[in-house]
Amino acid sequence: MALAGCNPPDPTPRDLRVRIDSISSRVEEIRGQRFRTPVQGRYLDRADLLRIYDSVSFEEPDPADSSWDRMLWALGFVDSLGSLDGAADSVDQASIQAFYSRGVLWVTDEVRDSGKDLDVTIAHELTHALQDQRWDLAKMYREHRGLDGRLALQYQLEGEARLVETMYARKTTDSLKVLALFPQLSLEAFRDTLRQGDALDPEMVTLPTYHPYEQGARALALRRARGGWDRVDDWFRNLPPTSCYLHPDSVCHAPESLDPSALDASPPGWRVLSDGRVGEHYMDILFSLWRESDREAPSGSVKARSILREPWKDPGPDGSVEGWRGDHFQVSRDDSGDLALAWRTGWRDSSSAERFLETYLHLLVHKQRDDEVVLRQPGVALFHDRQAGVWDRVERFGSEVWIAEGVASREPFAFPGSRTSAVRKRRRHPAP
Repeated sequence: MALAGCNPPDPTPRDLRVRIDSISSRVEEIRGQRFRTPVQGRYLDRADLLRIYDSVSFEEPDPADSSWDRMLWALGFVDSLGSLDGAADSVDQASIQAFYSRGVLWVTDEVRDSGKDLDVTIAHELTHALQDQRWDLAKMYREHRGLDGRLALQYQLEGEARLVETMYARKTTDSLKVLALFPQLSLEAFRDTLRQGDALDPEMVTLPTYHPYEQGARALALRRARGGWDRVDDWFRNLPPTSCYLHPDSVCHAPESLDPSALDASPPGWRVLSDGRVGEHYMDILFSLWRESDREAPSGSVKARSILREPWKDPGPDGSVEGWRGDHFQVSRDDSGDLALAWRTGWRDSSSAERFLETYLHLLVHKQRDDEVVLRQPGVALFHDRQAGVWDRVERFGSEVWIAEGVASREPFAFPGSRTSAVRKRRRHPAP
């Protein structure tokens, strides 16, 4: 875990000072970079861990997350609401032996006399200290906000620290030997591993917490094998989307620039509550959360159940998001708290886009159980919730899929340039 940097007077306990200095020298050798200033150290009681951890955190309030629950609700991450904070604290409390923050390495007092295992953990945390001195972690967290940006930063920071930690523990810098220690693990394979250990609840905490360590390390080990640490540094300078860490053996594509305002789905007078990129990792989690929805919400309770009777082979969460090239969403709200979602997604090709569309429709009809099907043709579906007075539409345009949910309009909603039902000028009204 990384937290970020300033330098008060050094009250580091003598034994910890010796330990930090010794391990710092080895981290410098592995990374080919020197610390600009010595890292201080402190011991803390485990009972104080979360309080201190939170009080020295470099993470500032994120405008993209200021309406976190409403944003997650609109996007469909409803299974995790209400349980995220407690689960995150539980993970932190159970797993942290040491952490770095603001120029200080904090070590729990109960492990101060531990041997090699603690040394390896300290090597990991000192890598975060080196990152902080080189790149300014607080600045990086300010610059990379929102769902996908913040998680990509987690892959980069924890991946490099895990890589250096492993090289320290194995006493090797051989690129191919190191790479062999990090096999490729898809999110689905990682889910299976976590399920076996009863550690996959909720996914919104466990997958973003654990996957970046191993697969971030693999992605960066692969880059190091192909071009040295300079190629790792390139991603610190220009952070890629999470898709590049999920598929490190493939070409890393910059996310497509997609403007959700082109969907014309925000009702007049509504304000943008949240916007940003969901990214491949969280889209994968979204499909995973809804994969059991038939059991949780029997098809008889779903008004648009005709969609569920269509021939369809479920590609699974990983397959549903294969070929992701970019996305951008906007969640809008009115004065009464009603929400509308405009979400524009881009894909490698039309077949990838169609696969995503078909899978999303199965999610949508469970998510919006009161929707009735108004239009269903290849590549497009329009739904109406009569009681709420809103429309939901999903449509493919070549290699893009456009999604609008909760659009308040008297007449059937259509995207500009839609291939179906050219709609006359809409007269919209706020949702009741």
